[in-house]
Amino acid sequence: LKPLGDNRYAASGSISIRGRTKTLNSEIALTVGKADAKASGVLTIRRTDFLLGVGPSSALVDIGPDVLVRFSLVARPGG
Repeated sequence: LKPLGDNRYAASGSISIRGRTKTLNSEIALTVGKADAKASGVLTIRRTDFLLGVGPSSALVDIGPDVLVRFSLVARPGG
């Protein structure tokens, strides 16, 4: 994570889908409180990088090359 200010961070990490691994970057919002930590953001996955929506069935469905993944995570200490 690289701080951008105002509880925002540039995040970089690897994702593996269907045996293919790529590094993706995303801006996230992160707040850390006494009881929990919350992170949210959006990342874009180029579906063809992971062989998603390719092959004969792709002729039947008209989708764009990018998939947006919106996430919201809450972490709490175990106990």
